[in-house]
Amino acid sequence: MKSRAVLLAVFALLPFFRVRGAAADERLLIPSVAFRQEYTDNLYFTARDPMDDFIAIVSPALELSEKTERLDASLKAQLDHRRYFDNSDLNSTDQRYSGDLRYSLQPRLGLFGSATYQRDSSADRDLTETGLVQSVASRSSHQYRLGGDYALAELASLNLAYSFADVAYDATPTSDYTYQNLSCTLSRDLGTLLPLTVGRVNLAAGRYDGSGVQVENRSATVGAERKLDERFSIFANLGGRHTTTTLNRFRLQLPATLVPYEQTNRGWGMTGDAGFSFRGEVSQAALSLSRSVEPASGRNGTTERTALRGTVRRQLSERNWLEFAADYITNKSDGDEFAASAINEETLRCEPKMHYALTDQVAAEAAYVYTEVRDRESDSQRHRSLVWLRLVWRSPYAGW
Repeated sequence: MKSRAVLLAVFALLPFFRVRGAAADERLLIPSVAFRQEYTDNLYFTARDPMDDFIAIVSPALELSEKTERLDASLKAQLDHRRYFDNSDLNSTDQRYSGDLRYSLQPRLGLFGSATYQRDSSADRDLTETGLVQSVASRSSHQYRLGGDYALAELASLNLAYSFADVAYDATPTSDYTYQNLSCTLSRDLGTLLPLTVGRVNLAAGRYDGSGVQVENRSATVGAERKLDERFSIFANLGGRHTTTTLNRFRLQLPATLVPYEQTNRGWGMTGDAGFSFRGEVSQAALSLSRSVEPASGRNGTTERTALRGTVRRQLSERNWLEFAADYITNKSDGDEFAASAINEETLRCEPKMHYALTDQVAAEAAYVYTEVRDRESDSQRHRSLVWLRLVWRSPYAGW
């Protein structure tokens, strides 16, 4: 029923593809298919006796998009059929359906929304985003986002956004959770004080509901973004957060009875992000550092996540490039403040990648990914090397 609700929300966006502004800037139908071959030397991310395997992935996709003066909308459906050479019991077909919409009601007011349904099963499905390794249990997730932008004055604007996620695992029900977040951001051009600088104030409130765990997190940050020149910009948003965690516990009461009770913990901490970006004619680079309280994928609770991320890209020609990306992510919870059980993991990931366009419609990609996960709670360390080759066909059709 939930997946139907998401699909209905996605297809409800279809009428907007017929909305007309002064002129239709771009309307595209984009079919594509990708063939990817992977080799991993640690399929389950185990600390001992790692198992290697070859994985073939076929990914057909279809995307519709339209952009006008007032509208920016897209719909996309993608299947990832995964076949394992040695572990055929893991064969699966992952699915993802999504829709995004941004519409300008008037010059000062714009609305946006999105809906996504995804079903996946790989152990590294969230590794890049969260740094956490999961089991190979199938998972269904439903995500929605609604909001709007309003220009308060010539130099100031207000952004209000609400997001909701519902995540369920087939084999690990204690990991099921819902997560809601409401944020309000006030932005103002500070050009009269600092040239090419925008200041921001953000207020946010999030709530996580898991199995016997409820986490409420409220945060406030103040920051700014400044363009030093046409190529280089820096940003920083710093502030604090207050977290309230409620845990459903049991205590033993004589003679031999388990009595339920609630344990509530409160804590303060720092939150925010900072970094820089560079965009030259043939080179690009970005580096960011962030800290926040986020859901711990595959675990029962949230975690205080600190992430250092960097990318460097070098354009070899108009369609060919090299890229190197590296992430260092820590996830920490003492088991009372954010989650039902303690989490203390560090993840390092490095990925050099090459992209080569064979024609206007066909491209080849290759990458090597090294991942190291250190669990300080269990005093264990896991390593994985992954090599993949990918061939993509993509053919946009205008005016559908």
